[in-house]
Amino acid sequence: MLKLKGVPQSEAQKLFVEVVFEEGSQKPTLSLDLSSWQAEGLQAIWSLAVTVVKLAAGIHFFHFRVNGAFALSGEHIRVGRWNALYRSDPLCRYLSVRDSRGQRGAPPGDGCWEIHRPCRSE
Repeated sequence: MLKLKGVPQSEAQKLFVEVVFEEGSQKPTLSLDLSSWQAEGLQAIWSLAVTVVKLAAGIHFFHFRVNGAFALSGEHIRVGRWNALYRSDPLCRYLSVRDSRGQRGAPPGDGCWEIHRPCRSE
């Protein structure tokens, strides 16, 4: 997920956002969909479900490109010039069950892309 603030909706709809995985992952560069835009703060959010990417369990390194320009997300842990994502099959199964029961606080989609990040100490 990539959030950009201060972006008018008309501009957000024109931006081309991609996720780029580290070379060793053998995952293709994928385009993200504009999933929401909020008038408060002019905030645009692009996302991609982890099920689309078909990531194996483990740590994955990636960054974003916005109209070809390098970008990192503040929503994911940062390691040098990469964002990092930890994907866990047991946790994804738990989230799927929880979401199917309609429990409050469930993230959109399967949740595996957005929430698998360790706590940061800053």
